[in-house]
Amino acid sequence: MQAGAMTPSPRKFGALRYRDFTLLWIGLLVSNAGTWMQNVAQGWLTYELTNSPFYLGLLGASFAVPMIVLPMIGGTIADRVDRLTILKFTQTAMMLCAAAMATLALFRIITIWDIIVISFLSSVALAVDNPTRQALIPDLVPPEELLGAISLNSVAFNGAALVGPALAGIILGLTGNELMLGAALVFYLNALSYLAVLGPVFLIRPRPVERPPSSSRFHSAIVEGLSYIRERPALLLLLALSAVISIFGRSFSQLLPVFARDILRVGSEGYGIMLALPGAGTLLAGLVLASAGQQLKRRPLIVTSQLGFAASVIAFALVRTFPISLALLGFSGFFATAFGAVAATILQIETRGHLRGRVMSLYTITIIGLGPMGSLISGSLATVIPVSYAVILPALVIVAFLGYAMTHPAWSQVK
Repeated sequence: MQAGAMTPSPRKFGALRYRDFTLLWIGLLVSNAGTWMQNVAQGWLTYELTNSPFYLGLLGASFAVPMIVLPMIGGTIADRVDRLTILKFTQTAMMLCAAAMATLALFRIITIWDIIVISFLSSVALAVDNPTRQALIPDLVPPEELLGAISLNSVAFNGAALVGPALAGIILGLTGNELMLGAALVFYLNALSYLAVLGPVFLIRPRPVERPPSSSRFHSAIVEGLSYIRERPALLLLLALSAVISIFGRSFSQLLPVFARDILRVGSEGYGIMLALPGAGTLLAGLVLASAGQQLKRRPLIVTSQLGFAASVIAFALVRTFPISLALLGFSGFFATAFGAVAATILQIETRGHLRGRVMSLYTITIIGLGPMGSLISGSLATVIPVSYAVILPALVIVAFLGYAMTHPAWSQVK
Protein backbone atom coordinates (compact mmCIF):
# COMPACT_ATOMS: atom_id res chain seq x y z
CA MET A 1 0.00 0.00 0.00
CA GLN A 2 1.34 3.45 -0.86
CA ALA A 3 2.12 5.97 1.85
CA GLY A 4 -0.95 7.92 2.85
CA ALA A 5 -3.36 5.40 1.34
CA MET A 6 -6.53 4.97 3.34
CA THR A 7 -7.81 1.57 4.47
CA PRO A 8 -11.60 1.39 4.28
CA SER A 9 -13.14 1.58 7.72
CA PRO A 10 -15.17 -1.47 8.76
CA ARG A 11 -18.85 -0.79 9.33
CA LYS A 12 -20.89 -2.14 12.20
CA PHE A 13 -22.13 -5.55 11.06
CA GLY A 14 -20.83 -4.61 7.63
CA ALA A 15 -20.43 -8.25 6.61
CA LEU A 16 -24.22 -8.61 6.58
CA ARG A 17 -24.40 -6.04 3.78
CA TYR A 18 -23.03 -8.71 1.45
CA ARG A 19 -25.83 -10.93 0.12
CA ASP A 20 -23.88 -14.16 -0.30
CA PHE A 21 -22.35 -14.05 3.17
CA THR A 22 -25.75 -13.27 4.69
CA LEU A 23 -27.42 -16.19 2.90
CA LEU A 24 -24.77 -18.62 4.11
CA TRP A 25 -24.75 -17.16 7.63
CA ILE A 26 -28.51 -17.51 8.08
CA GLY A 27 -28.37 -21.07 6.78
CA LEU A 28 -25.56 -21.97 9.17
CA LEU A 29 -27.45 -20.44 12.09
CA VAL A 30 -30.40 -22.78 11.44
CA SER A 31 -28.25 -25.82 10.70
CA ASN A 32 -26.03 -25.37 13.73
CA ALA A 33 -29.07 -25.07 15.98
CA GLY A 34 -29.99 -28.54 14.75
CA THR A 35 -26.46 -29.77 15.37
CA TRP A 36 -26.53 -28.50 18.96
CA MET A 37 -29.89 -30.20 19.45
CA GLN A 38 -28.35 -33.48 18.31
CA ASN A 39 -25.35 -32.99 20.63
CA VAL A 40 -27.73 -32.73 23.60
CA ALA A 41 -29.66 -35.86 22.64
CA GLN A 42 -26.49 -37.82 21.89
CA GLY A 43 -24.90 -36.94 25.21
CA TRP A 44 -28.02 -37.61 27.27
CA LEU A 45 -28.81 -40.85 25.43
CA THR A 46 -25.22 -42.04 25.84
CA TYR A 47 -25.22 -41.41 29.59
CA GLU A 48 -28.62 -43.07 30.03
CA LEU A 49 -27.55 -46.15 28.04
CA THR A 50 -24.19 -46.59 29.80
CA ASN A 51 -24.33 -44.60 33.07
CA SER A 52 -20.61 -43.97 32.58
CA PRO A 53 -18.58 -40.75 32.15
CA PHE A 54 -16.03 -42.84 30.25
CA TYR A 55 -18.47 -43.45 27.38
CA LEU A 56 -19.16 -39.72 27.20
CA GLY A 57 -15.44 -39.26 26.68
CA LEU A 58 -15.39 -42.09 24.15
CA LEU A 59 -18.22 -40.43 22.23
CA GLY A 60 -16.16 -37.27 22.12
CA ALA A 61 -13.12 -39.23 20.95
CA SER A 62 -15.10 -40.88 18.13
CA PHE A 63 -15.85 -37.41 16.83
CA ALA A 64 -12.34 -36.14 17.49
CA VAL A 65 -10.24 -38.72 15.66
CA PRO A 66 -11.38 -37.74 12.12
CA MET A 67 -11.20 -34.06 13.11
CA ILE A 68 -7.52 -34.54 13.97
CA VAL A 69 -6.46 -36.82 11.12
CA LEU A 70 -8.51 -35.55 8.16
CA PRO A 71 -8.88 -31.72 8.16
CA MET A 72 -5.51 -31.20 6.46
CA ILE A 73 -6.73 -33.43 3.64
CA GLY A 74 -10.01 -31.50 3.61
CA GLY A 75 -8.19 -28.18 3.52
CA THR A 76 -6.03 -29.33 0.62
CA ILE A 77 -9.15 -30.38 -1.28
CA ALA A 78 -10.64 -26.94 -0.53
CA ASP A 79 -7.61 -25.30 -2.15
CA ARG A 80 -7.90 -27.42 -5.30
CA VAL A 81 -11.66 -28.00 -5.85
CA ASP A 82 -14.57 -25.58 -6.09
CA ARG A 83 -15.54 -24.91 -2.47
CA LEU A 84 -19.28 -24.71 -3.11
CA THR A 85 -19.23 -28.13 -4.77
CA ILE A 86 -17.49 -29.58 -1.73
CA LEU A 87 -20.12 -28.13 0.60
CA LYS A 88 -22.92 -29.72 -1.43
CA PHE A 89 -21.43 -33.16 -0.81
CA THR A 90 -20.45 -32.70 2.84
CA GLN A 91 -23.73 -31.15 3.95
CA THR A 92 -25.68 -33.95 2.26
CA ALA A 93 -23.52 -36.59 3.95
CA MET A 94 -24.09 -35.10 7.41
CA MET A 95 -27.82 -34.87 6.76
CA LEU A 96 -27.94 -38.59 5.93
CA CYS A 97 -25.99 -39.49 9.08
CA ALA A 98 -28.48 -37.59 11.24
CA ALA A 99 -31.42 -39.27 9.50
CA ALA A 100 -29.85 -42.71 10.02
CA MET A 101 -29.42 -42.17 13.75
CA ALA A 102 -32.99 -40.84 14.01
CA THR A 103 -34.38 -43.95 12.32
CA LEU A 104 -32.44 -46.30 14.60
CA ALA A 105 -33.71 -44.45 17.66
CA LEU A 106 -37.29 -44.40 16.35
CA PHE A 107 -37.30 -48.20 16.03
CA ARG A 108 -35.59 -48.53 19.46
CA ILE A 109 -32.67 -50.53 18.11
CA ILE A 110 -29.95 -47.93 18.61
CA THR A 111 -26.95 -48.91 20.75
CA ILE A 112 -24.02 -46.97 22.15
CA TRP A 113 -21.88 -48.33 19.32
CA ASP A 114 -24.36 -47.09 16.71
CA ILE A 115 -24.07 -43.62 18.23
CA ILE A 116 -20.27 -43.78 18.23
CA VAL A 117 -20.01 -45.05 14.63
CA ILE A 118 -22.43 -42.43 13.24
CA SER A 119 -20.65 -39.73 15.24
CA PHE A 120 -17.40 -40.89 13.60
CA LEU A 121 -18.88 -40.77 10.08
CA SER A 122 -20.37 -37.31 10.66
CA SER A 123 -16.97 -36.13 11.79
CA VAL A 124 -15.36 -37.43 8.59
CA ALA A 125 -17.70 -35.21 6.55
CA LEU A 126 -17.16 -32.24 8.87
CA ALA A 127 -13.38 -32.61 8.57
CA VAL A 128 -13.75 -31.59 4.93
CA ASP A 129 -16.69 -29.24 5.40
CA ASN A 130 -15.29 -26.97 8.12
CA PRO A 131 -11.99 -25.85 6.54
CA THR A 132 -13.85 -25.39 3.26
CA ARG A 133 -16.41 -23.05 4.86
CA GLN A 134 -13.74 -21.10 6.72
CA ALA A 135 -11.65 -20.69 3.58
CA LEU A 136 -14.76 -19.50 1.71
CA ILE A 137 -15.48 -16.54 4.02
CA PRO A 138 -12.80 -14.18 2.61
CA ASP A 139 -14.26 -14.88 -0.84
CA LEU A 140 -17.62 -13.49 0.30
CA VAL A 141 -16.55 -10.24 2.02
CA PRO A 142 -13.72 -7.71 1.54
CA PRO A 143 -10.69 -7.77 3.91
CA GLU A 144 -11.87 -4.85 6.06
CA GLU A 145 -15.01 -6.79 6.99
CA LEU A 146 -13.21 -10.04 7.78
CA LEU A 147 -13.12 -9.81 11.60
CA GLY A 148 -16.82 -8.97 11.64
CA ALA A 149 -17.62 -11.85 9.28
CA ILE A 150 -15.59 -14.35 11.32
CA SER A 151 -17.23 -13.10 14.52
CA LEU A 152 -20.67 -13.57 13.00
CA ASN A 153 -19.58 -17.00 11.80
CA SER A 154 -18.77 -17.84 15.42
CA VAL A 155 -22.26 -16.68 16.35
CA ALA A 156 -23.69 -19.01 13.70
CA PHE A 157 -21.84 -21.97 15.23
CA ASN A 158 -21.89 -21.36 18.97
CA GLY A 159 -24.66 -18.79 19.17
CA ALA A 160 -27.07 -21.40 17.84
CA ALA A 161 -26.45 -23.13 21.18
CA LEU A 162 -28.68 -20.49 22.71
CA VAL A 163 -31.70 -22.12 21.06
CA GLY A 164 -30.72 -25.65 20.02
CA PRO A 165 -29.85 -27.24 23.39
CA ALA A 166 -32.79 -25.64 25.19
CA LEU A 167 -35.19 -26.90 22.50
CA ALA A 168 -33.67 -30.38 22.67
CA GLY A 169 -33.98 -30.38 26.45
CA ILE A 170 -37.67 -29.43 26.16
CA ILE A 171 -38.34 -32.19 23.62
CA LEU A 172 -36.56 -34.80 25.74
CA GLY A 173 -38.41 -33.56 28.83
CA LEU A 174 -41.83 -33.64 27.16
CA THR A 175 -41.35 -37.19 25.94
CA GLY A 176 -40.54 -38.27 29.51
CA ASN A 177 -39.82 -41.98 29.73
CA GLU A 178 -39.99 -42.24 25.94
CA LEU A 179 -36.32 -41.26 25.59
CA MET A 180 -35.89 -43.03 22.26
CA LEU A 181 -38.85 -41.19 20.75
CA GLY A 182 -37.59 -37.82 21.95
CA ALA A 183 -34.08 -38.54 20.68
CA ALA A 184 -35.44 -39.64 17.29
CA LEU A 185 -37.42 -36.42 16.94
CA VAL A 186 -34.33 -34.34 17.77
CA PHE A 187 -32.19 -36.25 15.26
CA TYR A 188 -34.81 -35.87 12.50
CA LEU A 189 -35.03 -32.11 13.13
CA ASN A 190 -31.26 -31.90 12.79
CA ALA A 191 -31.40 -33.76 9.48
CA LEU A 192 -33.94 -31.26 8.15
CA SER A 193 -31.83 -28.32 9.34
CA TYR A 194 -29.08 -29.12 6.82
CA LEU A 195 -31.44 -28.00 4.04
CA ALA A 196 -30.98 -24.43 5.34
CA VAL A 197 -27.33 -24.58 4.20
CA LEU A 198 -27.79 -26.62 1.05
CA GLY A 199 -30.22 -24.02 -0.34
CA PRO A 200 -27.84 -21.04 -0.11
CA VAL A 201 -24.93 -23.13 -1.41
CA PHE A 202 -26.76 -23.36 -4.73
CA LEU A 203 -27.46 -19.58 -4.77
CA ILE A 204 -24.32 -17.75 -3.64
CA ARG A 205 -21.67 -16.50 -6.06
CA PRO A 206 -18.29 -15.82 -4.37
CA ARG A 207 -16.22 -12.77 -5.31
CA PRO A 208 -13.64 -13.66 -7.98
CA VAL A 209 -10.36 -14.51 -6.27
CA GLU A 210 -7.14 -15.11 -8.16
CA ARG A 211 -5.62 -18.49 -7.37
CA PRO A 212 -2.45 -19.82 -8.93
CA PRO A 213 -2.96 -23.15 -10.72
CA SER A 214 -1.97 -26.14 -8.64
CA SER A 215 0.51 -28.35 -10.44
CA SER A 216 1.86 -30.15 -7.39
CA ARG A 217 0.74 -33.58 -6.32
CA PHE A 218 -1.75 -33.92 -3.48
CA HIS A 219 0.87 -35.07 -0.99
CA SER A 220 3.19 -32.20 -1.94
CA ALA A 221 0.33 -29.74 -1.49
CA ILE A 222 -0.17 -30.97 2.08
CA VAL A 223 3.55 -30.61 2.79
CA GLU A 224 3.46 -27.10 1.32
CA GLY A 225 0.76 -26.08 3.80
CA LEU A 226 2.64 -27.53 6.76
CA SER A 227 5.86 -25.83 5.67
CA TYR A 228 4.08 -22.49 5.35
CA ILE A 229 3.03 -22.64 9.01
CA ARG A 230 6.35 -23.98 10.24
CA GLU A 231 8.14 -21.00 8.70
CA ARG A 232 5.87 -18.54 10.53
CA PRO A 233 6.43 -18.91 14.30
CA ALA A 234 3.71 -16.40 15.24
CA LEU A 235 1.02 -18.39 13.42
CA LEU A 236 2.37 -21.63 14.90
CA LEU A 237 2.20 -20.16 18.40
CA LEU A 238 -1.36 -19.00 17.78
CA LEU A 239 -2.36 -22.51 16.70
CA ALA A 240 -0.70 -23.91 19.84
CA LEU A 241 -2.73 -21.55 22.05
CA SER A 242 -5.89 -22.66 20.27
CA ALA A 243 -4.96 -26.32 20.71
CA VAL A 244 -4.32 -25.93 24.44
CA ILE A 245 -7.60 -24.12 25.14
CA SER A 246 -9.46 -26.85 23.22
CA ILE A 247 -7.80 -29.84 24.87
CA PHE A 248 -7.79 -28.50 28.40
CA GLY A 249 -10.76 -26.14 28.35
CA ARG A 250 -13.61 -26.85 25.97
CA SER A 251 -13.54 -30.56 26.78
CA PHE A 252 -15.34 -29.94 30.09
CA SER A 253 -18.63 -29.57 28.20
CA GLN A 254 -18.65 -33.33 27.57
CA LEU A 255 -19.03 -33.81 31.34
CA LEU A 256 -22.07 -31.54 31.62
CA PRO A 257 -24.50 -34.50 31.82
CA VAL A 258 -22.71 -35.50 35.05
CA PHE A 259 -23.08 -32.00 36.50
CA ALA A 260 -26.71 -31.78 35.38
CA ARG A 261 -27.87 -35.15 36.71
CA ASP A 262 -25.63 -35.90 39.70
CA ILE A 263 -24.33 -32.57 41.05
CA LEU A 264 -26.84 -29.82 40.25
CA ARG A 265 -29.72 -32.31 39.87
CA VAL A 266 -31.57 -30.38 37.16
CA GLY A 267 -32.41 -33.23 34.76
CA SER A 268 -32.47 -33.19 30.96
CA GLU A 269 -34.25 -29.81 30.84
CA GLY A 270 -31.53 -28.24 32.97
CA TYR A 271 -28.87 -29.96 30.89
CA GLY A 272 -30.28 -28.34 27.75
CA ILE A 273 -30.22 -24.93 29.41
CA MET A 274 -26.65 -25.50 30.58
CA LEU A 275 -25.56 -26.18 27.02
CA ALA A 276 -27.46 -23.10 25.84
CA LEU A 277 -25.73 -20.59 28.13
CA PRO A 278 -22.30 -20.74 26.45
CA GLY A 279 -24.25 -19.95 23.28
CA ALA A 280 -25.62 -16.82 24.94
CA GLY A 281 -22.08 -15.74 25.78
CA THR A 282 -21.00 -16.53 22.25
CA LEU A 283 -23.83 -14.48 20.81
CA LEU A 284 -22.85 -11.49 22.91
CA ALA A 285 -19.15 -11.84 22.05
CA GLY A 286 -19.89 -12.21 18.35
CA LEU A 287 -22.08 -9.10 18.31
CA VAL A 288 -19.48 -7.07 20.23
CA LEU A 289 -16.65 -8.12 17.92
CA ALA A 290 -18.72 -7.70 14.77
CA SER A 291 -19.63 -4.19 15.90
CA ALA A 292 -16.15 -3.14 17.09
CA GLY A 293 -14.37 -4.58 14.08
CA GLN A 294 -10.70 -3.73 13.66
CA GLN A 295 -10.72 -1.22 16.51
CA LEU A 296 -9.80 -3.93 19.04
CA LYS A 297 -6.14 -4.72 19.70
CA ARG A 298 -5.54 -8.38 19.10
CA ARG A 299 -2.78 -9.37 21.53
CA PRO A 300 -4.50 -7.94 24.64
CA LEU A 301 -7.72 -9.60 23.48
CA ILE A 302 -5.94 -12.97 23.27
CA VAL A 303 -4.62 -12.66 26.84
CA THR A 304 -7.90 -11.41 28.32
CA SER A 305 -10.00 -14.05 26.59
CA GLN A 306 -7.77 -16.97 27.61
CA LEU A 307 -7.56 -15.89 31.26
CA GLY A 308 -11.28 -15.11 31.37
CA PHE A 309 -12.15 -18.50 29.91
CA ALA A 310 -9.96 -20.44 32.36
CA ALA A 311 -11.35 -18.50 35.34
CA SER A 312 -14.95 -19.13 34.22
CA VAL A 313 -14.39 -22.88 33.87
CA ILE A 314 -12.66 -23.19 37.25
CA ALA A 315 -15.41 -21.24 39.00
CA PHE A 316 -18.09 -23.35 37.31
CA ALA A 317 -16.50 -26.53 38.64
CA LEU A 318 -16.62 -25.16 42.20
CA VAL A 319 -20.11 -23.68 42.50
CA ARG A 320 -23.21 -25.70 43.36
CA THR A 321 -25.91 -23.11 42.61
CA PHE A 322 -27.67 -23.57 39.28
CA PRO A 323 -28.17 -19.86 38.35
CA ILE A 324 -24.52 -19.04 39.13
CA SER A 325 -23.40 -22.07 37.13
CA LEU A 326 -25.42 -20.82 34.16
CA ALA A 327 -23.84 -17.37 34.38
CA LEU A 328 -20.34 -18.86 34.46
CA LEU A 329 -21.13 -21.02 31.44
CA GLY A 330 -22.20 -17.84 29.66
CA PHE A 331 -18.88 -16.18 30.50
CA SER A 332 -16.98 -19.22 29.22
CA GLY A 333 -18.77 -18.96 25.88
CA PHE A 334 -18.05 -15.24 25.65
CA PHE A 335 -14.31 -15.59 26.23
CA ALA A 336 -13.93 -18.71 24.06
CA THR A 337 -15.56 -16.93 21.13
CA ALA A 338 -13.48 -13.80 21.61
CA PHE A 339 -10.29 -15.83 21.41
CA GLY A 340 -11.49 -17.94 18.48
CA ALA A 341 -12.53 -14.93 16.41
CA VAL A 342 -9.28 -13.04 16.83
CA ALA A 343 -7.18 -16.17 16.21
CA ALA A 344 -9.09 -17.01 13.02
CA THR A 345 -8.84 -13.40 11.80
CA ILE A 346 -5.06 -13.31 12.22
CA LEU A 347 -4.68 -16.65 10.43
CA GLN A 348 -6.93 -15.55 7.54
CA ILE A 349 -5.21 -12.18 7.09
CA GLU A 350 -1.66 -13.54 7.31
CA THR A 351 -2.24 -16.46 4.92
CA ARG A 352 -2.02 -16.29 1.13
CA GLY A 353 -5.32 -17.08 -0.56
CA HIS A 354 -4.30 -20.30 -2.33
CA LEU A 355 -3.06 -21.75 0.99
CA ARG A 356 -5.99 -20.64 3.11
CA GLY A 357 -7.81 -23.97 3.08
CA ARG A 358 -4.77 -25.83 4.36
CA VAL A 359 -3.94 -23.32 7.07
CA MET A 360 -7.53 -23.13 8.27
CA SER A 361 -7.67 -26.92 8.32
CA LEU A 362 -4.99 -26.83 11.01
CA TYR A 363 -7.10 -24.34 12.93
CA THR A 364 -10.09 -26.67 12.49
CA ILE A 365 -8.08 -29.45 14.10
CA THR A 366 -7.38 -27.27 17.14
CA ILE A 367 -10.91 -25.93 17.69
CA ILE A 368 -12.94 -29.02 16.82
CA GLY A 369 -10.71 -32.10 16.73
CA LEU A 370 -8.67 -31.65 19.87
CA GLY A 371 -11.53 -30.62 22.15
CA PRO A 372 -13.27 -34.01 22.08
CA MET A 373 -9.92 -35.74 22.55
CA GLY A 374 -9.58 -33.65 25.67
CA SER A 375 -13.00 -34.99 26.64
CA LEU A 376 -11.54 -38.47 26.75
CA ILE A 377 -8.90 -37.18 29.17
CA SER A 378 -11.50 -35.42 31.34
CA GLY A 379 -13.85 -38.40 31.20
CA SER A 380 -11.06 -40.75 32.28
CA LEU A 381 -10.00 -38.39 35.09
CA ALA A 382 -13.60 -38.21 36.31
CA THR A 383 -13.60 -41.95 36.88
CA VAL A 384 -10.73 -41.73 39.41
CA ILE A 385 -11.08 -38.25 40.94
CA PRO A 386 -14.10 -36.00 41.69
CA VAL A 387 -15.55 -34.57 38.49
CA SER A 388 -14.90 -30.99 39.66
CA TYR A 389 -11.16 -31.66 39.89
CA ALA A 390 -11.28 -33.31 36.47
CA VAL A 391 -12.42 -29.90 35.14
CA ILE A 392 -10.20 -27.63 37.27
CA LEU A 393 -6.83 -29.30 36.67
CA PRO A 394 -6.96 -29.05 32.85
CA ALA A 395 -8.08 -25.40 33.08
CA LEU A 396 -4.96 -24.58 35.08
CA VAL A 397 -2.87 -25.90 32.18
CA ILE A 398 -4.37 -23.15 29.98
CA VAL A 399 -3.08 -20.45 32.33
CA ALA A 400 0.36 -22.06 32.51
CA PHE A 401 0.71 -22.33 28.73
CA LEU A 402 -0.43 -18.75 28.20
CA GLY A 403 2.36 -17.65 30.53
CA TYR A 404 4.83 -19.64 28.46
CA ALA A 405 3.49 -18.22 25.18
CA MET A 406 3.87 -14.63 26.38
CA THR A 407 7.58 -15.24 27.04
CA HIS A 408 8.17 -16.88 23.65
CA PRO A 409 10.08 -14.79 21.05
CA ALA A 410 7.27 -15.29 18.51
CA TRP A 411 4.74 -13.55 20.81
CA SER A 412 5.94 -10.13 19.67
CA GLN A 413 5.13 -11.08 16.06
CA VAL A 414 1.47 -11.81 16.84
CA LYS A 415 -0.37 -8.78 15.41
